[in-house]
Amino acid sequence: MGIYVLSSKQISVQKPLSEEWMVSPLSLSGDYVLSYDPDFKLYFAPNAARRTGKLLKRAVVTAKEALKASGTGIPDAIICGTGLGCIESTEAFLSSMIRDGEECLQPTHFMNSTHNTISSLIAIETKCHGYNNTFVHKGISFESALSDALMQIGLGNIRSALVGGFDEMTPDYHILLGRVGYWDGTFASEAAVSTVLSATNPGHALCSIDSMEIMYRPALSAIKEKLDDMLGSLLLSLDDIDKIIIGKSGNPSNDAVYDTNVPVLFPGKETVTYKNIFGESFSASAFALYYGAHTLSRHKGRIILYNHSGNTNHTLTILSSC
Repeated sequence: MGIYVLSSKQISVQKPLSEEWMVSPLSLSGDYVLSYDPDFKLYFAPNAARRTGKLLKRAVVTAKEALKASGTGIPDAIICGTGLGCIESTEAFLSSMIRDGEECLQPTHFMNSTHNTISSLIAIETKCHGYNNTFVHKGISFESALSDALMQIGLGNIRSALVGGFDEMTPDYHILLGRVGYWDGTFASEAAVSTVLSATNPGHALCSIDSMEIMYRPALSAIKEKLDDMLGSLLLSLDDIDKIIIGKSGNPSNDAVYDTNVPVLFPGKETVTYKNIFGESFSASAFALYYGAHTLSRHKGRIILYNHSGNTNHTLTILSSC
């Protein structure tokens, strides 16, 4: 039995808290594109807004909107994945240490700089006192959070979870990653995606997550074997899959893995990408689930998400319409 995606909301380089990108995505240019933020004054009092960083605001807003759309109320768990955390607050704190000689430091930037601040603030704002966890594993952070949520629900420890993928970008960090070729052929972006999962479908679920696997440094044959096992356990074959969503970005080293593996894993299947719409970041894979869920809410069928991070961690996720 699958686990249901009740809702999923995003703030990104596309119109925030909207699915208009599915019909008319914004045309983006340049190698560094910041997210389009909603009017935060609708969600935060002025004093709270001043002490809350951009990424924290985005996380809270997407979480609240996703919970509202799901009808869940307070989730049993909040589980987040982030590659960099609140890097803007981290840089501000370190810069003030250098500038002021470690004297007269303001605590706000330090408190906001820890990675688990994101899930903690969501918990405070939603009054969720349950399971709270944050995964910081670079490009596999979101999948780690999603895997944890699926496991906790599958074991019966919880009935619902809010799962998020959050990352922001700063000019300095953009330069640093650029030096190692991270942005070659693609554009840097930011991510804030909140998704509500449930053990049951109240009748308005976007889709179900039927199976998910994360593999570390697998050979292509091992990925193929795992895919066959996943489909077989669901009494499915590749013929039952309508579409493959992959993480091609335009970066030659990233895309070469897909160019090699996809024809072997998914011969003859339609493939679509999402990073051309939402850009590249450590949490970009959160948009793959968001993309797949909203696609299946409009068109019946089954989708496989296939992502890799540095050709080290590979993930396969099977989604079905409800």
